[in-house]
Amino acid sequence: MKEQINITERDIFTFVFNPQNLPINKKEFIESNIDKYQKQIDYCSQLKKISAGQIEDIKTQSISERILNPKSKEFLPVQENITNGETNLRLAAAGIVLEKKSYSKSFKDDSNESIIKIVSNGKQTLLYYFSEKPLPKAKLTLLPSGATYTMMDTSHPIEIMDESEIEKVVVEKT
Repeated sequence: MKEQINITERDIFTFVFNPQNLPINKKEFIESNIDKYQKQIDYCSQLKKISAGQIEDIKTQSISERILNPKSKEFLPVQENITNGETNLRLAAAGIVLEKKSYSKSFKDDSNESIIKIVSNGKQTLLYYFSEKPLPKAKLTLLPSGATYTMMDTSHPIEIMDESEIEKVVVEKT
């Protein structure tokens, strides 16, 4: 008596997509009875073609995401509003000791997802990185000086050299 082989839709799917994963006896049975399963094979073949096209779409989408979400972001200065009658004019009394002033500067990216805050108290200058999506590690470049720093953990500030003028900060994911 001839062995009865039961072919399922899953077997046809495997025959078209991954024939190497189909048991040999089922593969040979389908090949010897190709007319019987032709409609299912054609249907799965069309799915395979569509899937290949979608994979190309996914590759294209991945490339466009890299272009739209590059590895680096530029942060530009935020125009800070002066409130409570403060002005930039400061009068100093005559004295021998010159002290560095305390200041803070803010920078934001164009998507408003991240902010960099630089705070100086005269003794040290700290750079803080605030973002909805923290980075595990980042390289920061202050322009125009070109000074670079590496933040091992963006959830903690880093100490930087005091710079009188920073036009922008470039952050690269590493």
